[in-house]
Amino acid sequence: NRNYAARAAVKYMIMKGLLEVDPDTKEVELDFTTCTVCDADTTFYYRYFENLSWCFLNEPPETRYTVCFQSPLFYNITLDERWFFTRAMGIIRSYFMVGFLIGGDINTMSIYSM
Repeated sequence: NRNYAARAAVKYMIMKGLLEVDPDTKEVELDFTTCTVCDADTTFYYRYFENLSWCFLNEPPETRYTVCFQSPLFYNITLDERWFFTRAMGIIRSYFMVGFLIGGDINTMSIYSM
């Protein structure tokens, strides 16, 4: 469950010194922290997190924490080895997701960052 995973991740990062804790208030500084939710078998584009960081930091501070960053999914892993119908559906679905659903602020996939 995501709630448990988020709490465990914060606890781990504090334990490893990756997040600073205010000694007086015991609050964690999360102003420049993003959280990405994904499936266990997700393969990210090698520059995904670089791009995510750029988008997060360039979002105006007043809306930075209300935005859900959605990466488009492309069904192209060994696409050249698939049947024609599978290739066609993968390409069409990718364009449909990018052009209509993500552009309309509809998060229908299990991979997103906040």
